[in-house]
Amino acid sequence: MNPIPIPLTKGRITQTTGYWHEVQTPPHTYYLCRWRAKRPSLVPVVGDQVEIALQADQTGLITRINRRRNYFARFHPFKAQPEHVLAANLDQIVLVITFRDPKVPLGFVDRVLCAAEAQNLSVTLLWNKQDLLTKDEVRSQKQCIRRYHAIGYASYLCSAHDKASLKVLQKVLTQGVHLLCGFSGVGKSTLLNGLCPLAAQTTRPISTYHKKGTHTTSSARLFEYAADVALIDTPGIKTFGLCGVKQSGLAQLFLDIHAHASHCGFANCTHLHEPDCAVQQALAKGAISTARYQSYCNIYQSLSD
Repeated sequence: MNPIPIPLTKGRITQTTGYWHEVQTPPHTYYLCRWRAKRPSLVPVVGDQVEIALQADQTGLITRINRRRNYFARFHPFKAQPEHVLAANLDQIVLVITFRDPKVPLGFVDRVLCAAEAQNLSVTLLWNKQDLLTKDEVRSQKQCIRRYHAIGYASYLCSAHDKASLKVLQKVLTQGVHLLCGFSGVGKSTLLNGLCPLAAQTTRPISTYHKKGTHTTSSARLFEYAADVALIDTPGIKTFGLCGVKQSGLAQLFLDIHAHASHCGFANCTHLHEPDCAVQQALAKGAISTARYQSYCNIYQSLSD
């Protein structure tokens, strides 16, 4: 006697917590599901399109993870699988940055941009907490914004507690799936609460002792913001390492450096010390900023081939 086949349902993972994964099936039904791992290295993440088999207790079993069109990941040295995938099937990264409380290192920004470029993901820079800046900080911030704008990254200013400025973020969130990413304490959850009150994300103030953020979002979670628009909130990140990037491939992830690299005298130029290096020449002329070039050097030294 042939067993009765279990009907499969398609859905999208909206949250993962340990061994359980929340899957939304059309239009708005949610199931807690487990992953029947066929490949131990493949772990379900928020944004994954999956197939589930419903069980008698109304939980589900994920039987298939469909091919990802892209994903956003970082290197996590303390995990069994060092490639920590934050989310998949994205249309845009919205990188939230603050110039104070906490002051986000620009090296962190550049690493995130490299990870996005590696997956051909567009990035928008959202500079939060504008209400806290001094005049000197505003001037310094403008210099950073001009630097990234010249490379091709759009920037927007906002303050999470100012409802009027949230309209700025609404302009960024067009059709698709948008990942909110950023350093710990930059106000991602506060921004999300302003846009999606039903999200009810917990927020905490910045530590007054070390001026760094504390994690308030414990796991990535997808929220439907509007028709055909979804937001993924992610836990705050304090360190961001690159996965799958080698020294020889780093320059093409720095768009400003890559624009000059093809004119170097040597095809395998590292842009660090070789003669007739077009990148070094552009740096000397001011066509590449010193800060960006220093980020390139620091990341290059952290990688291997």
